[in-house]
Amino acid sequence: MQFILSFRLCLIGALLVSFSSAIATEDGPVVPCEGCPNFETSPLPETGIWYNPNRSGTGFMLEVQDRRVAGYYYLYSEDGDPEWLLFTSELQSVDDPDIKWLLEADLERVAGGSCLSCAYEAPSSVEVVGQIRFEFLQRNLARFQVGNGNFQNIWTLPFGWNVSPAFQPRTDYLIPELEGFWSISVLDEQGMLYSRGFEFVNSSDSNLGLDVIISALNRSPSIPEPLPPEQVGALQCGSLDNIEGPICKLSLDDFSEQTFVFPIGNLGGSQIHGESSNGWVLHANRIDVD
Repeated sequence: MQFILSFRLCLIGALLVSFSSAIATEDGPVVPCEGCPNFETSPLPETGIWYNPNRSGTGFMLEVQDRRVAGYYYLYSEDGDPEWLLFTSELQSVDDPDIKWLLEADLERVAGGSCLSCAYEAPSSVEVVGQIRFEFLQRNLARFQVGNGNFQNIWTLPFGWNVSPAFQPRTDYLIPELEGFWSISVLDEQGMLYSRGFEFVNSSDSNLGLDVIISALNRSPSIPEPLPPEQVGALQCGSLDNIEGPICKLSLDDFSEQTFVFPIGNLGGSQIHGESSNGWVLHANRIDVD
């Protein structure tokens, strides 16, 4: 069964339309994880567009490679003209369990370059106009501050996926459609790596939670007809195991003694990151949609 969709999110619409909920403010969206354990591992932030849905029309484009981030901040000048400010810096780890990564960088305004449909002209000036600080709280959730200003919460734009705000009114966080083919890698506490393909099938969601059945992956071209799904794992999100959350847990028959848990902010359309209580780490990458 496909996700029950409340709307289809597209790039332009997400940048121009504001979303609201009982708990959202101008300071940005909230992704709670009440009673969740202190997760030890720190997944890198998602590459892509980040924005505050309650302040539509501005946001960030972040490119994350290893532990370095390059990005731009798109906003407007005091005259209402569009403006892009560039920044780049290394991600830093900090002694704070709530902050997975810290990024501090100069904001640079580049001017004097080519105009639309004009002959190329190299930019003639680079000016530092301020400083910016990002605190990444979950893989797809962060807060930022310019200078000594107030913090704003931002999250990633799940562009390209059908999505559902499955946990309203607690959060407007958009759960992407997960059905399709995934590569799941597991790293044990001794550093041994295991990787295998799986299929996420029969997904369903409601305001009470999310359930996804995981089957063995069988895409051999020598098999004319796909085999029926054979359940080998499950993904559940919601209030689980006496944790208000919302929190997710993923189990696989191959690792019957391990349960990988993570906040819903680590659940994205292309990647999932979780960990077990004894230090095993799971990372899933989407291979293809169903």
